[in-house]
Parts: sequence; structure tokens; C-alpha cells
Amino acid sequence: MHTNVLALMPKTMHAPKKLMAAAWALGSTGCVTGGHNKVVSVAEGRVEEQGTPAQIFGAPTSPRLTQFLSTWRDRQADAQLG
Repeated sequence: MHTNVLALMPKTMHAPKKLMAAAWALGSTGCVTGGHNKVVSVAEGRVEEQGTPAQIFGAPTSPRLTQFLSTWRDRQADAQLG
């Protein structure tokens, strides 16, 4: 089902509708944020931070999201080396 949802995203991006997608893995969000204008970071059931993909992934302001993205980037780098 995951693959099917990602396959539908480009087809729905130009439709005159709002689309909300939730992703548990950042790899998935990287696939679906192209063309979307807002990313929301939720922690413990509360909106922690929101903005454009460039703002959220490039310059997060919350300490929790900053630490999370740093750890995720380290793991991605390790995976590419290994």
C-alpha cells in the first residue's frame, strides 16, 4: 500500500484539493514533499513546528526536531558509507 500511495501523489498535486499525507519515515517525506508547500512536525500529539520543506528540513527551530534530523542525517551518512 505504501508504494501505491506514493505513486498517486504526483497525480493529485495539481488537483484543486488539499492533500494531507502523514509519513513515519523521513525517506517517505522526502519523496512526497516536492510540490507541497507545508510540512508539520508533530511530537507527543502536538504541533511542534511547521513551515516549508526548506524551513523544516534545512533550518529547524525546535531542539527536538533539530536533534531528530541530526540523528537521521548521521544514520543516512553511515548507511551510504557502509
